[in-house]
Amino acid sequence: MEDDITSTLSRRELLTMSAGTSIVATAGCLTASSSEGQEPLRITLPREPTGGDWDTHGGVVPYYTPFQETLTRASPSLDTIEPGLATDWDTVDETTWEFELREDVTFHDGTELTPSVAADALSGLIEARPLGFTRFTPDSFTPTGGQTLEIETSQPEPSTPGNLAHPLLSLQHPDADDPVGTGPYTVESSAPDEPVETNIYEDYWGRQVTAH
Repeated sequence: MEDDITSTLSRRELLTMSAGTSIVATAGCLTASSSEGQEPLRITLPREPTGGDWDTHGGVVPYYTPFQETLTRASPSLDTIEPGLATDWDTVDETTWEFELREDVTFHDGTELTPSVAADALSGLIEARPLGFTRFTPDSFTPTGGQTLEIETSQPEPSTPGNLAHPLLSLQHPDADDPVGTGPYTVESSAPDEPVETNIYEDYWGRQVTAH
């Protein structure tokens, strides 16, 4: 799948371009349009956002869609790793990392993002779709108190912060069947191979987008 979904746009660039708009994902593309009747911004994707097996993310592809988010992010130039849902991280030993999660982040259903929920989400993602290059197992993720999530790899992996920026590790609420993430837009309706209708998430932790 990684080879099929390619683009020159980073997730951050997509969100920047769509700020201040409502987004509708149509077959094979994302369309951002405002309430003022301005020309929509259409971003073409190689596949329909609801095409393929994406049960791990509520049926919507996690690539270049503003619904779920990762613990870390790649910079637009792809040369550095930046905070995402995690604000800081450090090594404990050769195979163990600690990530500090942001406070006051909620999923679209109102559930607070805690290390326990994040651990369950990541464990479920790795169990359903193993990513060997990450050295993660379903048992790699452990809440250790406060906002700290401990992540243990099966062998030393210095690229762990960068690996966590992979779209396949975007956090989907572990108990939700529909797309429920922490991103700036919520999914109002979706069906296989059909347009995805979305709304702005008013309680988004980051820069608040508005419909003009």
